[in-house]
Amino acid sequence: ELLERVTAEANEDCRVPLDMRLTRRMRRRFVLSLRTLAMLLLFSKSEDSISMSHSTLKHLAEVEPDLIFEPLLDTLYTAIDSVTETHRMISAMRALAKLASTLSNFSLYPEGAQHVAPLLILTLPGIDVNDTTKTWFALTFIRNLCLNGVVLEELPVTGDMPAPRTSSKASMVSEAVEDPSIDNLPEPDMDQVEWMTRASTAQFETWLDQYLRRIFVLVDNMSSSLETSEASSSSGDSGLQAIVAQTTEVVLLQCSERYYPMVSRLITDFVTNTSSLSAVDNMNKIVFAFASAMPEIALQALLPVSCERITEDIENGVGRTPSLSKRTRSHSETTLVWFASVLAVLTDQQRGEYLMRYKDQLLRTVNLILDHCMSRQVYATAGRILLNIIS
Repeated sequence: ELLERVTAEANEDCRVPLDMRLTRRMRRRFVLSLRTLAMLLLFSKSEDSISMSHSTLKHLAEVEPDLIFEPLLDTLYTAIDSVTETHRMISAMRALAKLASTLSNFSLYPEGAQHVAPLLILTLPGIDVNDTTKTWFALTFIRNLCLNGVVLEELPVTGDMPAPRTSSKASMVSEAVEDPSIDNLPEPDMDQVEWMTRASTAQFETWLDQYLRRIFVLVDNMSSSLETSEASSSSGDSGLQAIVAQTTEVVLLQCSERYYPMVSRLITDFVTNTSSLSAVDNMNKIVFAFASAMPEIALQALLPVSCERITEDIENGVGRTPSLSKRTRSHSETTLVWFASVLAVLTDQQRGEYLMRYKDQLLRTVNLILDHCMSRQVYATAGRILLNIIS
């Protein structure tokens, strides 16, 4: 309710008289009165208490971000870096996921920009094949940051870090009032913030490399678990697969063109050096994210090799055994199914001007499948490729 009132009173057409509106001092006093309790509940054993704490901190941060983020980030940095206290680490991940959109609103909290890269590096170990919960919140944090417009790009840095600016006004206020945090309004040193932000962006390339490698391990692990479990379509597995795909897509969309060659190399290596029937669906999501973010590069990297591997398999007699099953169980067809699926995803919703460059290669591969392959899953995929081409 406080946030709604503050937002309403900030509008030019607000009808509340000026002398009846909340003053900045009132807002800061209110935020401080709730901050301690919300921080204490941050690592509670009660799920309801944790959820209320995260929601409260998010709303308070939107009112007076400096009063919340400065003490909160100190606590979260320590908690996430903790190896032995799993509960504190997961709760810190949840808090970051909840507050990511506010933290990355740099018009509201300019200092948040300098924390983006360090927090991404710190939360990277949260993508853990052995801990689904931790992985979920780590990916949610990354996704929310990217959805809020954070661009993964290294910015040039010149000179040394500027010396911190001293404020005589702040020191006078601190001596004159009982609680200086109420009347000592934030005056961020933007020169220092900008320098630290630019310096931190040098970590993005390393982070992106490690992120993709962890995603590949996670995809491979999820696929292996499907082979040994009949309950492979559980909501938990489906939810994790969805968040992996969504996060990877927005990460690739938000990364700088400078990183495109590295991304292309990593994804191409994963696709060409892996082939598993149980991993096809998860692999499709990664390829779709790649093709959505970098369509021309994805086609150039994966389409020729996919056509080549399909042609090689069919010429060697793979897929000649008649089968009406919607999902093949023959391991001899693994590579054929794998690369046919890659080709289908690459051509799905792709712009015609990009596909025209590969028209002859695509039609030749599709005709080869339809003429010689008798496996239902493969020739059905070829039909999907053909539909993508002509539509």
